[in-house]
Amino acid sequence: MKRLTAVFSQECIDILADRTNVELTMDQFLDLMNDNKDCISTLTEFGPHDTLEREMLMDLLAYKVGAGRWPMNGDSAEFSATFRTKFQEGIARLGYAEVDN
Repeated sequence: MKRLTAVFSQECIDILADRTNVELTMDQFLDLMNDNKDCISTLTEFGPHDTLEREMLMDLLAYKVGAGRWPMNGDSAEFSATFRTKFQEGIARLGYAEVDN
């Protein structure tokens, strides 16, 4: 299995910031990836720019903060609102920085 380089990891961090408005430090990202060998394998093989790989990163973050899976098309407004509340609470609890838009 390939390893995550600093440049590649930063690319993933930037994608997460763009998609989730959460900017992880390198240590926070490496902690997120810890014990996710399948994700690392997929990312290093295919890169983080395709939909599947981006969604995999977003789901890892969502599960890490205790919000469950990232909302998808077809989910109810209630599901999305509940997710957003749990996500906001989780990122605050873990001390993750939010990106200003």
